[in-house]
Amino acid sequence: MKPNNLFVLCLLCLHLTGCGSHQAWQKDYRMASRLEEDGDTRQAKTVAMRAFRRATKAFPADDLRLAKTKILLGRILRKSFATKEANKLLQEAYPLLKEKKAKELLIAKCAHELGWTHYLLAEMDLATKYFEEALALRKKKLAIQHEDVISSIARLAAVASYQKDFTKANRLFGKALELTKQSFGRSSAEAAEVLNDMAQNYIRQDSPKATDCLRRALAIREALFRKGDSRSEVKLLSTIDELLTLLLKKGKKRESVGLLDRKIEIVGPRSLLACGDAKKLGKIHVELKNYERAESAFLLSLQNLERAFGKGSDKSKGPIKELVVLYEQWGKKDKAKAMNDKLKKKGQ
Repeated sequence: MKPNNLFVLCLLCLHLTGCGSHQAWQKDYRMASRLEEDGDTRQAKTVAMRAFRRATKAFPADDLRLAKTKILLGRILRKSFATKEANKLLQEAYPLLKEKKAKELLIAKCAHELGWTHYLLAEMDLATKYFEEALALRKKKLAIQHEDVISSIARLAAVASYQKDFTKANRLFGKALELTKQSFGRSSAEAAEVLNDMAQNYIRQDSPKATDCLRRALAIREALFRKGDSRSEVKLLSTIDELLTLLLKKGKKRESVGLLDRKIEIVGPRSLLACGDAKKLGKIHVELKNYERAESAFLLSLQNLERAFGKGSDKSKGPIKELVVLYEQWGKKDKAKAMNDKLKKKGQ
């Protein structure tokens, strides 16, 4: 083979190798993005880390594809509570985006995520700086009702709330909610998200508006869940928990009973996930002197634990102790004795 032909062949091989590397990275990058969008953060993290390894191996350190991958992985790590690791990746990507004069919306995306990580690290001055930069860049390129603009406004509101600048926080949250209603509708998942954040703001102010916000968010998420939106289940359960905490603090036990019943129904009465809530439900019924319902709740918790870990497991001690207290208060001495005997067999 002539030298010139060999040189051309080598160049062709390098080109094909580069194309293959790019396609493999792109496939993983897109898959990780889809998984994240679907709410499968764990699997998204696995694929995003693979995309990051591919990008690190295939592209130069100053390649924007590597920077984009760091933003994606940083965002997923942030959602996985690996905040410091996320911040490190984003801090590496940010100056490169500036140096390469990347598209302003890409810089805004990185700045927004940096704002998030600094917020989670309680570094509020830095969080404000990056959220404000993200908002300014997004307002230049996007409509005011765009979800990314709204997100930046809501995050600045959260920072103001954390800093106890409640006048500013209330104003920004109000603006974020109004824009969300205009863009997505008052019964959208996006509106529920803003309402949830607003509730945390009002909790800091010890305002009754917190309960109202959570009730409205709960109604939206319940409606979405009943329509078959499986992605809303985790958010629905979280909102129930937040509202329960407020209601129990205010002594509103009867409304709390309804929420606990609904939560147990969602996770499944025979699920281990129902055990803690069944125990909590039983305690409320004891306080309300609804002894039969308290017994049913404690027995549900006991049966689930025994089904999962066996009747001899120490994990079932909790509901047995609660049943002893219940039966003694109820005046059912024989049942109280039977449960006490059961405890003794477990070495209590």
